[in-house]
Amino acid sequence: MLEITSSHLSLATEGSEKEAEEKNRCVTNFDCNVCFDIAKETIVTSCGHLFCWPCLYPWLHVHSDHKECPVCKRGVNEVNITSIYGSGKLN
Repeated sequence: MLEITSSHLSLATEGSEKEAEEKNRCVTNFDCNVCFDIAKETIVTSCGHLFCWPCLYPWLHVHSDHKECPVCKRGVNEVNITSIYGSGKLN
């Protein structure tokens, strides 16, 4: 016979809640590849890397003679990036 104590049940529930929170975070938030924080005004480059627009915009203008992805160095410009809408945390 299996006996579950309230402390074991509490730990199992707590673990499940943390897993659910982490899953929701992964689905609803994206980390910027420049500042490593949750991306604000999220954009994705044609090479698939995610950034905050406020982080990538200056990067493109500082490197205006040779615009490249900060991660993989593929060519990037303002024409071949896409905004990701609805990337904020759901309440």
